[in-house]
Amino acid sequence: MKSYTSNTVRFKELVKNFIGQYKALKKHQPKIKNHISEFLIEQESLQSLIGIDYSNSTILEIGHGQMPLQLAYFTIKAKKALGIDLDLV
Repeated sequence: MKSYTSNTVRFKELVKNFIGQYKALKKHQPKIKNHISEFLIEQESLQSLIGIDYSNSTILEIGHGQMPLQLAYFTIKAKKALGIDLDLV
């Protein structure tokens, strides 16, 4: 079996796919930044309201979807964070 780098057709497809994903990211970047900002504001207000300290918690998020903002947040804030979803991220 040949390496993907030695197969020019497959390598071209890889580059084309990368460029397509990069363009999609640039197109949706403002929307993503907005989602992140809104999420951080909600988390800070929720945490100050109920006073939960996540630093020693284990978090399980079920159904995090294509943009796992909460999972990324809890990966930083909690002791351990896991996510389960049908989508492969």
